[in-house]
Amino acid sequence: MDSYVFISGAAGGLGRAYVHDAGKRGWDLFLTDIPGSPLKELAREIRSAYGVDVQYEEGSFLTHASRDDFFQKLAAREFKFNFLINVAGVEFETPFTSLSLDQIRLIMNVNMNGTVELTSSILEQRDMESPFRILTVSSLSYFYPMPYKAAYSSTKRFLYHFFTTIREELRRENVTVTLLCPAGMPTKQIVVDRIAAQGLMGRLTTKSPDYVAHHSIEMALKGKEEYIPGAVNRFLKLAGSLFSDPVRARMLKRRWDRAAG
Repeated sequence: MDSYVFISGAAGGLGRAYVHDAGKRGWDLFLTDIPGSPLKELAREIRSAYGVDVQYEEGSFLTHASRDDFFQKLAAREFKFNFLINVAGVEFETPFTSLSLDQIRLIMNVNMNGTVELTSSILEQRDMESPFRILTVSSLSYFYPMPYKAAYSSTKRFLYHFFTTIREELRRENVTVTLLCPAGMPTKQIVVDRIAAQGLMGRLTTKSPDYVAHHSIEMALKGKEEYIPGAVNRFLKLAGSLFSDPVRARMLKRRWDRAAG
């Protein structure tokens, strides 16, 4: 059996960009997203456009039980994988005290537990005859304590540490681990509006999902450890390293407050 590229969060804006870019490369795909996502239609579209095999399975990473159910279904299908692209994630941009407990649990369960457990599951089904790539969507916010994204940015910091660690553990097993750390991407209207509210800085730090997907896959194929799309964003990370975490947090809060008017 040929091995597949596994893409989580496949029906979202960035996920779709990955699906199309991988399809153009002639890779067979296995897609997942939450129940009710248009995976069937997306699979049909990609098969027709690129002539590749596309499999899919709906699944929720919200609870322990739903994750176990998904992983059991996945194992039963006995696919082998040569590439894992972790896209699935949840974000709310609001003061922490405005988040409900359900929203907090959603962020923590999907971004951390779901990603880690999915990675473990796919590693168990990796194709041992070929190099195995892991590409995980973190965020430039992993580097900054981010007001109004306190829980989200903290989960991205967790992912950064986790995947940096397993990279070293798996280095001699023909496995590469790449972290994508983007700034803004216009994946849906609410994000487009937030980027517009930031003015020139928002435009300078934004890259399209297609750009990010293509270049991050290229970086993963080269075995790069980290990819920050855009020279401006790479400069901002470098400049930000001159300040302490409390100072960076205050600077970012002032920037978001100005953007909000």
